[in-house]
Amino acid sequence: MTNTEVGAKRLGFYLHTGWDFEYPFAVRSWTNDDHANFYTLLRQMGFNLLMYWPIVECMPPPLSDQDRHKLVEIRKLADTAHALGLQFWFAFCPNVTSRPEIAGRPFEKRHLYPFKIEVRLDDENACADYMRHRREILSVLNNADAYVTIDGDPGGYAGAKLSDFWRIMHGDRATIDEYGTHPTAQKLIAWPWKGWGSDW
Repeated sequence: MTNTEVGAKRLGFYLHTGWDFEYPFAVRSWTNDDHANFYTLLRQMGFNLLMYWPIVECMPPPLSDQDRHKLVEIRKLADTAHALGLQFWFAFCPNVTSRPEIAGRPFEKRHLYPFKIEVRLDDENACADYMRHRREILSVLNNADAYVTIDGDPGGYAGAKLSDFWRIMHGDRATIDEYGTHPTAQKLIAWPWKGWGSDW
Protein backbone atom coordinates (compact mmCIF):
# COMPACT_ATOMS: atom_id res chain seq x y z
CA MET A 1 0.00 0.00 0.00
CA THR A 2 1.41 3.39 -0.95
CA ASN A 3 1.03 6.62 0.98
CA THR A 4 -1.35 7.96 -1.70
CA GLU A 5 -3.64 4.97 -1.19
CA VAL A 6 -4.08 5.85 2.47
CA GLY A 7 -4.72 9.50 1.67
CA ALA A 8 -1.49 11.11 2.87
CA LYS A 9 -0.04 13.84 0.67
CA ARG A 10 3.34 13.56 2.37
CA LEU A 11 5.04 10.66 4.08
CA GLY A 12 8.31 11.84 5.55
CA PHE A 13 11.39 10.69 7.41
CA TYR A 14 13.59 12.83 9.68
CA LEU A 15 17.35 12.30 9.53
CA HIS A 16 18.96 13.72 12.67
CA THR A 17 22.72 14.18 12.42
CA GLY A 18 23.33 15.29 15.99
CA TRP A 19 24.21 11.91 17.47
CA ASP A 20 27.69 10.47 17.36
CA PHE A 21 27.62 6.69 16.90
CA GLU A 22 29.87 4.41 14.90
CA TYR A 23 29.27 3.86 11.19
CA PRO A 24 26.68 3.16 9.89
CA PHE A 25 24.46 4.21 12.80
CA ALA A 26 25.51 7.86 12.75
CA VAL A 27 24.06 9.73 9.80
CA ARG A 28 26.99 12.12 9.96
CA SER A 29 29.29 9.19 9.08
CA TRP A 30 27.46 8.33 5.85
CA THR A 31 29.02 8.63 2.42
CA ASN A 32 27.18 10.08 -0.57
CA ASP A 33 26.44 6.53 -1.71
CA ASP A 34 24.95 5.72 1.70
CA HIS A 35 22.62 8.69 1.37
CA ALA A 36 21.61 7.75 -2.16
CA ASN A 37 20.92 4.15 -1.13
CA PHE A 38 18.86 5.24 1.86
CA TYR A 39 16.86 7.72 -0.20
CA THR A 40 16.19 4.98 -2.75
CA LEU A 41 14.96 2.71 0.05
CA LEU A 42 12.64 5.45 1.30
CA ARG A 43 11.11 5.81 -2.16
CA GLN A 44 10.63 2.05 -2.41
CA MET A 45 8.79 2.16 0.93
CA GLY A 46 6.44 4.88 -0.31
CA PHE A 47 8.07 7.90 1.34
CA ASN A 48 8.12 11.16 -0.62
CA LEU A 49 9.75 13.57 1.85
CA LEU A 50 12.99 13.75 3.79
CA MET A 51 13.77 16.29 6.52
CA TYR A 52 17.45 16.65 7.35
CA TRP A 53 19.12 18.46 10.25
CA PRO A 54 22.62 19.23 8.95
CA ILE A 55 23.69 20.61 12.36
CA VAL A 56 25.22 23.69 10.76
CA GLU A 57 24.97 25.15 14.24
CA CYS A 58 28.41 23.53 14.63
CA MET A 59 29.77 26.00 12.08
CA PRO A 60 30.71 29.12 14.07
CA PRO A 61 31.20 32.52 12.51
CA PRO A 62 33.12 33.41 10.52
CA LEU A 63 32.74 30.43 8.22
CA SER A 64 36.03 28.67 7.55
CA ASP A 65 37.00 27.37 4.13
CA GLN A 66 36.52 23.86 5.52
CA ASP A 67 32.96 24.68 6.57
CA ARG A 68 32.12 26.35 3.27
CA HIS A 69 33.25 23.20 1.48
CA LYS A 70 31.10 21.10 3.81
CA LEU A 71 28.06 23.27 3.08
CA VAL A 72 28.51 22.58 -0.62
CA GLU A 73 28.61 18.84 0.14
CA ILE A 74 25.47 19.09 2.26
CA ARG A 75 23.73 21.03 -0.50
CA LYS A 76 24.27 18.11 -2.88
CA LEU A 77 22.11 15.88 -0.64
CA ALA A 78 19.05 17.87 -1.68
CA ASP A 79 19.93 17.34 -5.33
CA THR A 80 20.30 13.60 -4.73
CA ALA A 81 16.92 13.46 -3.01
CA HIS A 82 15.25 15.40 -5.81
CA ALA A 83 16.73 13.12 -8.45
CA LEU A 84 15.17 10.16 -6.64
CA GLY A 85 11.74 11.75 -6.34
CA LEU A 86 11.89 13.00 -2.74
CA GLN A 87 11.09 16.43 -1.43
CA PHE A 88 13.94 17.65 0.76
CA TRP A 89 13.59 19.89 3.82
CA PHE A 90 16.42 21.37 5.90
CA ALA A 91 15.90 21.82 9.66
CA PHE A 92 17.63 24.47 11.78
CA CYS A 93 17.56 25.86 15.28
CA PRO A 94 16.30 29.45 15.64
CA ASN A 95 19.14 31.04 17.60
CA VAL A 96 22.01 28.60 18.04
CA THR A 97 25.62 28.71 16.98
CA SER A 98 28.84 27.51 18.62
CA ARG A 99 32.05 28.77 20.13
CA PRO A 100 34.88 29.38 17.63
CA GLU A 101 37.22 26.70 18.96
CA ILE A 102 34.95 23.96 17.59
CA ALA A 103 36.00 24.94 14.06
CA GLY A 104 39.39 23.31 14.60
CA ARG A 105 37.81 19.85 14.57
CA PRO A 106 36.67 17.93 11.48
CA PHE A 107 32.99 18.66 10.97
CA GLU A 108 31.97 15.01 11.37
CA LYS A 109 33.64 14.93 14.83
CA ARG A 110 32.04 18.07 16.26
CA HIS A 111 29.68 17.87 19.23
CA LEU A 112 27.37 20.85 19.42
CA TYR A 113 26.20 20.75 23.00
CA PRO A 114 29.51 21.37 24.83
CA PHE A 115 30.22 24.35 22.51
CA LYS A 116 26.67 25.67 22.04
CA ILE A 117 25.84 29.37 22.15
CA GLU A 118 22.19 30.39 22.42
CA VAL A 119 22.03 33.84 20.87
CA ARG A 120 19.85 36.42 22.62
CA LEU A 121 17.78 37.79 19.79
CA ASP A 122 16.77 40.76 21.93
CA ASP A 123 20.43 41.85 21.90
CA GLU A 124 20.55 43.91 18.70
CA ASN A 125 24.27 43.44 18.04
CA ALA A 126 24.27 39.71 18.77
CA CYS A 127 21.13 39.25 16.67
CA ALA A 128 22.56 41.16 13.72
CA ASP A 129 25.78 39.13 13.78
CA TYR A 130 23.86 35.88 14.00
CA MET A 131 21.48 36.83 11.19
CA ARG A 132 24.42 37.62 8.89
CA HIS A 133 25.96 34.23 9.67
CA ARG A 134 22.68 32.41 9.13
CA ARG A 135 22.16 34.24 5.84
CA GLU A 136 25.59 33.13 4.64
CA ILE A 137 24.78 29.50 5.41
CA LEU A 138 21.35 29.59 3.76
CA SER A 139 22.71 31.27 0.67
CA VAL A 140 24.62 28.03 0.03
CA LEU A 141 21.90 25.62 1.20
CA ASN A 142 19.51 27.29 -1.20
CA ASN A 143 18.01 24.30 -3.01
CA ALA A 144 15.66 22.69 -0.46
CA ASP A 145 11.90 22.54 -0.86
CA ALA A 146 11.37 23.85 2.67
CA TYR A 147 13.27 25.24 5.64
CA VAL A 148 12.07 24.17 9.08
CA THR A 149 12.99 26.24 12.12
CA ILE A 150 12.55 24.15 15.24
CA ASP A 151 12.01 25.96 18.51
CA GLY A 152 13.93 24.64 21.47
CA ASP A 153 15.85 21.55 20.36
CA PRO A 154 18.24 23.17 21.24
CA GLY A 155 17.71 26.92 21.47
CA GLY A 156 15.35 29.40 22.96
CA TYR A 157 15.55 31.17 26.29
CA ALA A 158 13.15 32.12 29.04
CA GLY A 159 11.19 35.27 28.26
CA ALA A 160 12.00 35.25 24.54
CA LYS A 161 9.45 37.26 22.58
CA LEU A 162 7.56 35.78 19.68
CA SER A 163 8.56 38.81 17.63
CA ASP A 164 12.20 37.73 17.96
CA PHE A 165 11.39 34.28 16.60
CA TRP A 166 9.65 35.88 13.63
CA ARG A 167 12.76 37.96 12.96
CA ILE A 168 14.44 34.66 12.11
CA MET A 169 11.60 33.64 9.82
CA HIS A 170 11.50 36.98 8.03
CA GLY A 171 15.28 36.96 7.61
CA ASP A 172 15.22 33.45 6.18
CA ARG A 173 12.42 34.40 3.81
CA ALA A 174 14.44 37.32 2.48
CA THR A 175 17.49 35.09 2.01
CA ILE A 176 15.58 32.40 0.12
CA ASP A 177 13.81 35.01 -1.99
CA GLU A 178 17.22 36.34 -3.02
CA TYR A 179 19.28 33.14 -3.31
CA GLY A 180 16.80 30.27 -3.56
CA THR A 181 16.77 27.99 -6.59
CA HIS A 182 12.95 28.11 -6.77
CA PRO A 183 11.94 30.76 -4.22
CA THR A 184 8.26 31.04 -5.05
CA ALA A 185 7.82 27.36 -4.16
CA GLN A 186 10.33 27.10 -1.28
CA LYS A 187 8.48 27.13 2.03
CA LEU A 188 9.43 28.26 5.52
CA ILE A 189 7.97 26.20 8.35
CA ALA A 190 7.92 27.11 12.04
CA TRP A 191 7.99 24.02 14.27
CA PRO A 192 7.03 25.17 17.80
CA TRP A 193 8.28 22.06 19.52
CA LYS A 194 8.95 23.35 22.99
CA GLY A 195 7.36 26.76 23.39
CA TRP A 196 9.33 29.85 22.44
CA GLY A 197 10.03 31.92 25.54
CA SER A 198 9.11 29.16 27.99
CA ASP A 199 11.29 28.56 31.02
CA TRP A 200 11.99 24.85 30.84
